[in-house]
Amino acid sequence: MVTFLTSHILIGVCVCVCVCVCVCVCVSSLYVLRQFHYIDLKMTWADAQHYCRDKYSDLVTIESVSDISRLNRPDVSKAWIGLHDDPEDWKTTMGNEINSWRWSSTGVTSKTGYYNWGTNRPDNYLGEYCVKAKLNHLWDDGKCNYEVWFLCYTGEINVT
Repeated sequence: MVTFLTSHILIGVCVCVCVCVCVCVCVSSLYVLRQFHYIDLKMTWADAQHYCRDKYSDLVTIESVSDISRLNRPDVSKAWIGLHDDPEDWKTTMGNEINSWRWSSTGVTSKTGYYNWGTNRPDNYLGEYCVKAKLNHLWDDGKCNYEVWFLCYTGEINVT
């Protein structure tokens, strides 16, 4: 397993008391927002989701280009991410529509509108309902029962 720190924030708070002279006490700490973890095991999407939820937070959620730029990983051709499609959602939307794809961690579509699909993807070809990030970081829908490496995250997803 290889772990990559992906984002952090320095938070500082100062309290001042003034009686003739001001005295301030400042405290700061480094708050880890999110870490991505490449898992060097091959599993189905559902097994990878269970593994990530058990040992980390969940399969990785990617909401921006900056998330993509921090997805450093070994040269593996593809890895599961937390995006998946539910054919049951097709009853209210077109199955190949962007709004039918949901993130594992939240159960909803992208909060930022960010997607990074490869050319002519998603296509749901022969039941491809789970998403892999390829080495070029483009997303490709694949069959959920394929065993591939995967990416988990820990920490908070901070999207406004």
